[in-house]
Amino acid sequence: GDVVVQEDPLAHWQTVVVDTERRLPEGFAPNDLVNIAEAGFPFTDGLAVREILLVDLNAMREAAAANGTPISILAAYRSYEQQQALKERRVEQLGPEVAAGRVAEPGHSEHQLGTTIDVTSEGQTDVDQAWGASPAGQWIASNAHKYGFLLSYPSGASGRTCYDYEPWHLRYVGRELAQRVVASGLTLRHYLFVHHPPLGYDPAAEPDTTTTTDEVVTEG
Repeated sequence: GDVVVQEDPLAHWQTVVVDTERRLPEGFAPNDLVNIAEAGFPFTDGLAVREILLVDLNAMREAAAANGTPISILAAYRSYEQQQALKERRVEQLGPEVAAGRVAEPGHSEHQLGTTIDVTSEGQTDVDQAWGASPAGQWIASNAHKYGFLLSYPSGASGRTCYDYEPWHLRYVGRELAQRVVASGLTLRHYLFVHHPPLGYDPAAEPDTTTTTDEVVTEG
């Protein structure tokens, strides 16, 4: 699918659904991007997030460090063009079929919102699913929501998220909404469809968002 979201992603950053069906406008870019250094991380050229999440991102960084499991950020805001370039690189490296199953199409990545980050343990330069079982990965899974961040793609939920398990992929929705999503027991995507359905969404005309899908992607 390739449905452009009807919501303004700048204003509705907490609740806009971005998945394999729904995409952000090609030209969308947040107007308040700042370097992750503003949240206490080392300055890293090209790694930027929206200003609205700085306070909570800094608080999460401090809490992770205090727990003895400090984190680094590997990826943050990614433009439509950057996602397109990433997809093309993966096609060259992996072939079109494998790449199609691992990398989000341009516009279909939550990273374009500017409120999504990929994290890993401090000092590491890469991450994979096994990181979820590491001390830092477990701390993130148990505590990120306290700072407004949610695992968009938790383990065992690819049928409800459209994406494979990504223990490193965190979307910021604010502390209040994050607490409500966790309390509901639903994945973020399922919760949004139930409580903040996309404009123009017709449940009768589309597949049930809770059922499985063949489209499972790992580099959202």
